[in-house]
Amino acid sequence: MKFWNPFRKKVQLPPEPTHAFCETMTAGAFAPWHIRKLTTAGRKLGGGSDTPALCGRKVAWDLSVEITPHHLTHCCLECRQKYEAEL
Repeated sequence: MKFWNPFRKKVQLPPEPTHAFCETMTAGAFAPWHIRKLTTAGRKLGGGSDTPALCGRKVAWDLSVEITPHHLTHCCLECRQKYEAEL
Protein backbone atom coordinates (compact mmCIF):
# COMPACT_ATOMS: atom_id res chain seq x y z
CA MET A 1 0.00 0.00 0.00
CA LYS A 2 1.38 3.41 -0.97
CA PHE A 3 0.97 6.48 1.18
CA TRP A 4 1.03 10.12 0.21
CA ASN A 5 4.35 11.74 1.14
CA PRO A 6 4.02 15.51 1.76
CA PHE A 7 7.83 15.88 1.77
CA ARG A 8 8.36 14.42 -1.70
CA LYS A 9 10.09 16.89 -3.99
CA LYS A 10 8.17 18.09 -7.00
CA VAL A 11 10.14 17.79 -10.21
CA GLN A 12 9.68 20.32 -12.94
CA LEU A 13 10.16 18.84 -16.39
CA PRO A 14 12.21 20.80 -18.93
CA PRO A 15 10.19 22.48 -21.68
CA GLU A 16 9.63 20.53 -24.88
CA PRO A 17 12.11 21.52 -27.59
CA THR A 18 10.73 23.51 -30.52
CA HIS A 19 13.64 22.80 -32.87
CA ALA A 20 16.02 19.88 -33.44
CA PHE A 21 19.30 19.24 -35.16
CA CYS A 22 18.83 16.95 -38.15
CA GLU A 23 20.76 15.37 -41.01
CA THR A 24 20.13 14.73 -44.68
CA MET A 25 20.00 11.24 -46.17
CA THR A 26 23.50 11.72 -47.63
CA ALA A 27 25.07 13.02 -44.41
CA GLY A 28 28.66 12.09 -43.77
CA ALA A 29 31.16 12.56 -40.96
CA PHE A 30 31.98 16.13 -42.02
CA ALA A 31 28.54 17.17 -43.32
CA PRO A 32 27.04 20.12 -41.45
CA TRP A 33 23.95 19.53 -39.34
CA HIS A 34 20.72 21.32 -40.10
CA ILE A 35 17.93 22.62 -37.86
CA ARG A 36 14.24 21.97 -38.34
CA LYS A 37 11.14 23.15 -36.53
CA LEU A 38 9.41 20.31 -34.67
CA THR A 39 5.74 19.45 -35.00
CA THR A 40 3.56 17.86 -32.33
CA ALA A 41 5.03 14.49 -33.38
CA GLY A 42 8.34 15.56 -31.81
CA ARG A 43 11.77 14.31 -32.80
CA LYS A 44 12.12 11.62 -35.45
CA LEU A 45 15.33 9.90 -34.33
CA GLY A 46 14.75 6.85 -36.51
CA GLY A 47 13.94 8.75 -39.67
CA GLY A 48 10.84 10.11 -41.35
CA SER A 49 11.16 13.77 -40.40
CA ASP A 50 7.98 15.64 -41.28
CA THR A 51 9.31 19.17 -41.90
CA PRO A 52 12.23 20.50 -43.96
CA ALA A 53 15.28 22.18 -42.48
CA LEU A 54 15.14 25.94 -41.93
CA CYS A 55 17.33 26.35 -45.02
CA GLY A 56 14.79 24.45 -47.11
CA ARG A 57 16.70 21.17 -47.55
CA LYS A 58 14.89 17.87 -47.17
CA VAL A 59 16.16 16.07 -44.08
CA ALA A 60 15.90 12.44 -43.05
CA TRP A 61 16.23 12.14 -39.26
CA ASP A 62 16.81 14.15 -36.10
CA LEU A 63 19.75 13.99 -33.73
CA SER A 64 19.39 13.68 -29.96
CA VAL A 65 21.66 16.66 -29.39
CA GLU A 66 20.53 19.76 -27.53
CA ILE A 67 20.88 22.99 -29.51
CA THR A 68 23.60 25.00 -27.75
CA PRO A 69 25.92 27.80 -28.97
CA HIS A 70 28.79 25.30 -29.05
CA HIS A 71 26.90 22.91 -31.34
CA LEU A 72 25.77 25.72 -33.64
CA THR A 73 29.32 25.94 -34.96
CA HIS A 74 28.80 22.58 -36.73
CA CYS A 75 25.52 23.71 -38.27
CA CYS A 76 24.53 24.91 -41.74
CA LEU A 77 25.07 28.70 -41.86
CA GLU A 78 21.62 29.46 -43.28
CA CYS A 79 19.88 27.27 -40.65
CA ARG A 80 21.89 28.92 -37.87
CA GLN A 81 21.02 32.44 -39.04
CA LYS A 82 17.30 31.65 -39.34
CA TYR A 83 17.27 29.87 -35.96
CA GLU A 84 18.97 32.81 -34.21
CA ALA A 85 16.51 35.22 -35.89
CA GLU A 86 13.56 33.21 -34.49
CA LEU A 87 14.85 33.43 -30.90
